[in-house]
Amino acid sequence: LLVKGAGETVLPRCGFIRRDGVPVSLDSAAAANLAERDRTMAGEGLRVIALAYRELDAIPAGELPEDGLVLAGFMGLADPPRPEVPLALENCRTAGIRVIMITGDAGATAAAIGREIGLIREDPVIIEGRECVTMPDEQLRSELQKDNLIFARMSPQNKMHVVSLLIEGGHRVAVTGDGVNDAPALKKAHVGIAMGLSGTSVAREAADIVLLDDNFASIVHAIEEGRAVFENIRNFITYIFASNIPELVPYIGYIL
Repeated sequence: LLVKGAGETVLPRCGFIRRDGVPVSLDSAAAANLAERDRTMAGEGLRVIALAYRELDAIPAGELPEDGLVLAGFMGLADPPRPEVPLALENCRTAGIRVIMITGDAGATAAAIGREIGLIREDPVIIEGRECVTMPDEQLRSELQKDNLIFARMSPQNKMHVVSLLIEGGHRVAVTGDGVNDAPALKKAHVGIAMGLSGTSVAREAADIVLLDDNFASIVHAIEEGRAVFENIRNFITYIFASNIPELVPYIGYIL
């Protein structure tokens, strides 16, 4: 039986650890050190996956295969942000656009990435999915007003719930996503933006816009272009009314 998953989920199911090719008993002190190693790797901005296994022919009758696993180790995946993202986020602040990170990754990983791209500048407020389930809506609305806010370990239902509260609060909400778990939030938002390169077909079908280059900065450029077009249309309409009415008044006066 081969198992992979988040450290906080897999580690409690491990009764042994593989050392020098041999499974040895995993005591509470060693488990605590491994949990700290997991948090340290996540704090470096890595997506950490715990790897474990168990020999199926050695399972006693009546015992679950997922218990008593042998921990093989942790693997850290680096997914560095694009270099243009920090400038794009700064442009969002200048334009009055608020960006909130809602991710399925661990809170420490999300916080490290948030600091790297300039999304958070102080100690973040991290709310995990299990807290969203038990937190009253009024309290969650209050938390949504805070800066340096990060949502971590969020399920599809959690993501959609946060989007719903933002919409109810009068915000115009755009959501980005690439996986099946993002589809409900993409559908619920005013504008759902799916990734064209890494996105699944389910995410693309649920979204209103497909981002062909998977680049957050492209969204910011698009908003800038859209605002310029809107401003030009408004100026043109103002000019039409300002010039045509003085021209019409003499003709109406002559007819009268």
